[in-house]
Amino acid sequence: MEKDQKIVDHPMFARILGCGNGLGCNEGRMKAGDFTWATGMTRDGELIFALDKGRFGTEKLPAEFFGCGGVAHFENFQSKLRTLLRYGFPHHMSLSYGDNFTAVEEAFYSYLNYSMLTF
Repeated sequence: MEKDQKIVDHPMFARILGCGNGLGCNEGRMKAGDFTWATGMTRDGELIFALDKGRFGTEKLPAEFFGCGGVAHFENFQSKLRTLLRYGFPHHMSLSYGDNFTAVEEAFYSYLNYSMLTF
């Protein structure tokens, strides 16, 4: 994340549970740069992961945007999104800055024997 981030009440939880009962929402902007992302799910008791690369740009987000965000760029985005939705993957993902694709793919596929969807 860029500098000046903070942890705040989650606005949706605070509205329902009251302030101070929904801490843990990071607030700030993602720093520009390349990243590797993964998401996973279970299907019939089997772990399945999707893995790809992207890049956060420098575009500004609206001031009222809460949480931690940035504008991510992906090659062939529509095709990849359609594939993820058809497989039923969740909209949340984990990411790490840098190009870690090859290392993660090798670990998940070769050593952990997970089913993989890669782009």
